[in-house]
Amino acid sequence: MGAEIDENLMRSELTATQQAEHLQRRKEIWEAMQDANTGATCTSIPERGPGQPRQFAAETSAATGVNKSTVTRATRRARDVCQEARDLIRGTGRKETARKLREKAKGATA
Repeated sequence: MGAEIDENLMRSELTATQQAEHLQRRKEIWEAMQDANTGATCTSIPERGPGQPRQFAAETSAATGVNKSTVTRATRRARDVCQEARDLIRGTGRKETARKLREKAKGATA
């Protein structure tokens, strides 16, 4: 899978926005691979049992060293915060934090 994405995720200097965007892109690739491997037309994978593939967050955590709950929260932020809002946050010159992205996501869904 995207080795370059995994390498970027292992770097500690990524901002919260960059991390969320990289994880979202990795998830898109992962879902496409799951569909291709299973012939499924949707991206929902059942609970892991014997012989079943790992869920995205667990697989990503194992490959990158990023905590599983961080993977889940970051991909949710990338999905819930529109690109325009992420670009605005990125352009402020302020320290980008996960909290700011969560606030934007809550505003988008409210």
